[in-house]
Parts: sequence; C-alpha cells; structure tokens
Amino acid sequence: MPERTRRTVKPSDIVGKWRYYSRLHSRIIIIYLRPNGEFVQSIPQPNDGSMVEHKGRWRVEGSYLALDDILIGLEEGDPVQTNVKWWIVESMMRGVPAALVIFGGDGLDERFWEGFVKLVEQDSTDEKE
Repeated sequence: MPERTRRTVKPSDIVGKWRYYSRLHSRIIIIYLRPNGEFVQSIPQPNDGSMVEHKGRWRVEGSYLALDDILIGLEEGDPVQTNVKWWIVESMMRGVPAALVIFGGDGLDERFWEGFVKLVEQDSTDEKE
C-alpha cells in the first residue's frame, strides 16, 4: 500500500472529478469534489444504467480527504451513508513524485482500496459554484 503524502495538501490540489470502482469492480463511480467543499457522487444503477447522485461535504485534513455522508457498500445492494477518511498519496513517475492522487474505495477496509483517476481538471467556471 502507498504511504500518505508528506506534502502540504491544499483543497485546490484535489478539486475536480475522480473515478473509482465499487469493491468488486462492477460499477465505475464518479466523485466530483467541488471547490465549495461539497462533493457529488454519481453512481450507476445496475438495472437500467441510470445515474443516482448523492451529495455530501469534503475537506482536507493533513494527508487525508475527509468525506461526510458518503455512500459506501454499493456492491452489497444496501449502501450505507457514513463518514470516511481516504488517503492522499503521491503518484510516482520514474521514482519521482508526479501528482497527488486519492487512495480509497467503496468500503472501510483499506486492503481493498485503490488509486483514483482524475478525469477533469478544475475549470474556472467551477469557482463560482
């Protein structure tokens, strides 16, 4: 497992849309960390492919991404709304830190967590939301 970053993390370092998987990789989940401290989880529904959106609050606490009221346990069919602290880690390129990445997942067990993929860079229009 990666180590949490030792760098000072600012909220602007991780604002944007991130992709991660449900625990058994049956769903791709998008979480949008908005500049105003709100997050939006976009969760595909297995029956019809429609998207359900769920909102909560986020903040940076040192090298943790703290999320209040996130849905986890999506594979089990009865998701739980809870608070979690995912890790903020550094991706490496040729042994050199390259970028900050979120390391977390669809549950509380860190052994099943993975690095997230950032999808969209922050747009200047996001600042107004």
